Amino acid sequence: MFNKANIKPKILIGAVEDHTIIGFVHWNYGVAVVPNLPQLNPNEVKLLHLKDKIGMHPIYIITKSDHFLPPAVNRFNAFVQKYCYQNYVSKDKLI
Repeated sequence: MFNKANIKPKILIGAVEDHTIIGFVHWNYGVAVVPNLPQLNPNEVKLLHLKDKIGMHPIYIITKSDHFLPPAVNRFNAFVQKYCYQNYVSKDKLI
């Protein structure tokens, strides 16, 4: 994302967990680019929307390849794929 915009950010802290990153921002340790999460409280951090669709965050369903999958798991997998397509992909929206 930053390479595409020709920006070289000065990264001081890196974290994997979204809550940790949001906490750093809340306590004035800088800014962060994170997905729009339901737990983001606009009273604790300022939320800014990025206008350009500059990134994609894939969602994965992982199963064991040599393991029996119950019908409920197969139905859930089909539901998730159909739901995401109907509500996001086909509408050119990001999750």
